[in-house]
Amino acid sequence: MSDLVIDVSRLIGRRLRRRLPTGIDRVGLAYVRHYRHRARAALVIGSRAFVVSRQASQRIFEQLLLPVDHPVMGAVIDGALRTSLRGDARGSWFLNTGHTGLHRAGYGAMVASLGARPLYLIHDLIPLTHPQFCRAPEARLHARRMATALHSGTALACNSQATLDALTEFAERTRVTMPPAAVALLGSDGIDASARTLARSKRPLDRPYFVMLGTIEPRKNHTLMLQLWQRLVRNLGESAPMLVVIGQQGWECEHVLRLLARTPELQEHVLHLNHCSDVAVRGWLAHAQALLFPSFIEGFGLPVLEALELGVPVIAADLPVYREFARDLPEYLDPLDAAGWLAAIAAYSDSGDRRRQRRVEALDAFSGPSWAEHFARIDDLMERVDRRSVQQGLPRPRTEAAW
Repeated sequence: MSDLVIDVSRLIGRRLRRRLPTGIDRVGLAYVRHYRHRARAALVIGSRAFVVSRQASQRIFEQLLLPVDHPVMGAVIDGALRTSLRGDARGSWFLNTGHTGLHRAGYGAMVASLGARPLYLIHDLIPLTHPQFCRAPEARLHARRMATALHSGTALACNSQATLDALTEFAERTRVTMPPAAVALLGSDGIDASARTLARSKRPLDRPYFVMLGTIEPRKNHTLMLQLWQRLVRNLGESAPMLVVIGQQGWECEHVLRLLARTPELQEHVLHLNHCSDVAVRGWLAHAQALLFPSFIEGFGLPVLEALELGVPVIAADLPVYREFARDLPEYLDPLDAAGWLAAIAAYSDSGDRRRQRRVEALDAFSGPSWAEHFARIDDLMERVDRRSVQQGLPRPRTEAAW
């Protein structure tokens, strides 16, 4: 197998700022966890990429896999940068799992200067397909990211067929030939019987509640849910269910935060958890009446997968990507159908309601995509490109033994 280099710049930057992992970060950590024993770490600083020695890379990988509040990450990074660095990574696969730095004009040339072959994991094209839900510059920046991936990538992996379809359309529109590409559905961190038992061991609230999970930003549609909760409280008073909003503050979330802080009907019926560990998240999910996921658009939707694996019903916006891994198990609604969401929440508030029970019963047979399947597809993609290179008479990729 060819040698691997993993760009951990995003993971390190967020860790040093003590930010909890987002969905993209969780994917990056899965790559570190899976490939760390055959990979080196790369740090991109400015216009230069530093490929760290194997010994220092292992220390970095170990620290990244520790809880986010571990205090010695900065010292480990500083020590790694002081060790001997290889200026190239000839023949290695260079894995960028988070779009990091792809908007910079020289990113592709920088990776090429290492002698590495980039494999980019594409999470979504949301800033291009749905710019109304993103910061103003993001459409332009994301177009650069995707152009860099298409022009400089030796291979591309997409987290869903929906993402690959959007990327293919972008390539055709910009008249760029697609490099070899594959769909590799994301997995969860693995929720086995013991994890389910632990998650269900202690109910965090005595009353019925629903969970929203994800960074607070416009496309997640928190505003609709909070408006519906105002109506629920007005109609039902103290018997209204709780809404537990789990997520860090993202961009343009001030309106949602004002609603949470200043709306009288929400004070006793909505709980916002800004900092919540994975174990705690599972505990909240496991006892929820349902996960509410009304996002206008998603690249994948890891919370949907994680809820289903815990046996928790999901009420979600009707997006094609969910059907790739969740099929018809969630209850799908239009993200703007306020009356539909209100009726579903009212029905699911009663654990014995047949509408909810049917969804719960169907989850017994659910088997979602796994990380093992994901990495099998990634390995297959790299091996196919390696074989093609040999057949075309290109230089054989350097292997770990050659180092």
